[in-house]
Amino acid sequence: NLNGNDLAATVGRVQLAKLESIIAGRRRVAARIARGLADCDGLDIGHEPEGAESVYWFLRIAVAEGAFSLSKVEIAAAVSAEGIPVNPTYRHLPAEAEWFRERKVFPPSDYPWGLPDYAGDRDAVYPCDNAVAAVESHFILSIHESWSDADVDDAVAALRKVADAYRA
Repeated sequence: NLNGNDLAATVGRVQLAKLESIIAGRRRVAARIARGLADCDGLDIGHEPEGAESVYWFLRIAVAEGAFSLSKVEIAAAVSAEGIPVNPTYRHLPAEAEWFRERKVFPPSDYPWGLPDYAGDRDAVYPCDNAVAAVESHFILSIHESWSDADVDDAVAALRKVADAYRA
C-alpha cells in the first residue's frame, strides 16, 4: 500500500521473502480440501479456469442450487457453528460500489469521467451477471498456510457433516 510507513515497508520486505512458502502452503491446504470434497454432493471448491493457479487467500466453496434444504447463507452459518471460519458472501464488485456508481473517485470532482479528454460513456452501467451469480452461489472459507493436515481434515469433516445433514 502506498500509504504505508517505513515500519510497514520493513515488515512487507520480510514477508516477501516468505511469499513462495506462504503460497505453497495455501495451495497445499486448498488441494487437500478439494480432495476431501471431491465426492461431496452439493459442495465443491469454486471453479478455477484451466491454466490458472490461485494463491487462495480465501477459498470459495460452491453450493449447488437446490442441493440442500437450507440456503447458502444458512449452510455457511451451520459450517460456522461447527467452528470453521466462513463468511456467507464476498460481494465486492467495483461496478456496484457507490464510488463507481456515483462517480466519487476523487470528490468533489467527477474525475476521471469528467475530464475533457474522457471519450467513454459517462453514464455507462456495467452489469456483472456472471460475477453476481458466482457470489450468490458461493461462501468463503478462510484458510491459512499454517493449517496442519488435522486442521484441514477438521474443516472438511465439518463441511461434509453440514452437507450430509441438510442435503435435500
